Amino acid sequence: MIEAVVDTITACQTKPSAIITLAAEDGDVVAGIYNPLAGADNTVTINSYDVNSGDVSGTFDITFVKRELSAYLFPYYTDTIRFSGGTFKTKWKR
Repeated sequence: MIEAVVDTITACQTKPSAIITLAAEDGDVVAGIYNPLAGADNTVTINSYDVNSGDVSGTFDITFVKRELSAYLFPYYTDTIRFSGGTFKTKWKR
């Protein structure tokens, strides 16, 4: 089983960033590390935000490419991952 986890989304910088780590086995073996593809039409859209509860939801379209070192260490995993029409719902913690 391969599990994808978005490790970091930083929206407070001038250039938002995200990293995906693929984990194999029982989740303790890194199988690949991916960054957003520069120049791709990557979007994260906040559709709703409740200031009182912190509930936030939205959509995203992001293309990730395997990091150079990850490509060397894990050549058998795909070099590109595309999320299209994704949705999220979470709670913003202060």
